[in-house]
Parts: sequence; C-alpha cells; structure tokens
Amino acid sequence: MPYIKFVCVHSTVEQSLRYILNPDKTDELVYSDSLNCFNDAHCAYLNMKAVFEQHSTHKFNEPIPKTGKGTVKAIHIIQSFSPDDNVTPEQVQDIAKELVLRNFGEKAQAVIATHIDKAHIHAHIILNTYALDGQKFNSNWAAVQKARDLSDNICIERGIMPIMLKFNYEKGDNYSYGEWKHRKQGTSWKARIAEYIDSLIPLAKDLNELL
Repeated sequence: MPYIKFVCVHSTVEQSLRYILNPDKTDELVYSDSLNCFNDAHCAYLNMKAVFEQHSTHKFNEPIPKTGKGTVKAIHIIQSFSPDDNVTPEQVQDIAKELVLRNFGEKAQAVIATHIDKAHIHAHIILNTYALDGQKFNSNWAAVQKARDLSDNICIERGIMPIMLKFNYEKGDNYSYGEWKHRKQGTSWKARIAEYIDSLIPLAKDLNELL
C-alpha cells in the first residue's frame, strides 16, 4: 500500500513543478497529467498563480518572510508504493489522479506525475492551495489522514491490498479491510472476543463447559 506524505510549498512552486515533470523520471512525460491547468511546468505555474491571486490576499511569488515560513502556495503530495505492491506506472498514475479528484474535487488545480526511476514507483502531485471556485486546501494531520485512508480504499478497490491483509487471506483468515484496520489499531471487538475465548479454553473440561 502507498505511503502518503504532504509537503508545504512556500516559495518554490515552479521548481517543484519542474522537478516532478522531469522527462527522465516520467518516461518523457508519458506518466504525467494535469487537472485544470497545463501539463507544462511554466504554464502550470502561471495557471496556478492566476487562481491563487484571484482568491488570496497574497502574491504567488512573494518571498519567504524573515520570520516564519510564510504563506503556503501549494501542497506537494507524494504517494509512494512498495516494490512488493507489484503495481505498474499506469496503475500508479491512475490511482494518483483518482485520489486528486475524489479527495479535492473536480475544481482542484493539480499536476500529477509518476516517477519510475527508483525501485519503488511513486507519484508526485503539486496541488494549488486554492481550487477554481476559491475552496482552500490545508495541510494538517486530519487532511493527511483523510488522504491516506482514501488512497488505501482506492487501492483496495483495484485489488491492491496491504501486505498484512494479503497474508491473512493466504492463511484463510478472511478479514474485511475494515476488520483488518481495527485489528491493527487494537479496536476490534471480534479480536477481543477471540482473546477471551482463548483464555477460557485451558479452564474448560470439555466443549459444553466452554460454551
């Protein structure tokens, strides 16, 4: 399953766009796409600048202040898969695009690129902090967790399961994804019942007494 990371971009939006749209990392931009902007670093930067400045009181190219980090202009989202996931670049690109659409909406402005230059395939998303309609996106713990959960669900829908869930299926433990998450977090009532029964087995003389 992919690991999701959010990085706030305060002043280097065009540099970030150029980095993710590197032809050497994306098979000559075959694995790249965009939503509500051009699929070119400089043009995408200008598109995002126009939308940002329409809805914000700040300038898109304003420098970082001497104190503090300054205004977040874009969010750099990294969706990194393990080699054990056995995903193709096409799958990763499609999953990343679906994540943007389902998590941020059709009016979000983003550039999506999948890098294939490492053993672990990973997608990069540069998201404008403002959507076309003025909705503002924030980078905080709740936003990251929401994106991680949605990313997991999208992968499950496409047959890409967590390694532990695959292991349980192979053993014959047919946990649902929800049950797997509860067991992982220690909040499964089914697991608590199973542990209680296990504790009673040594004390029972036979099955009737156990029941």
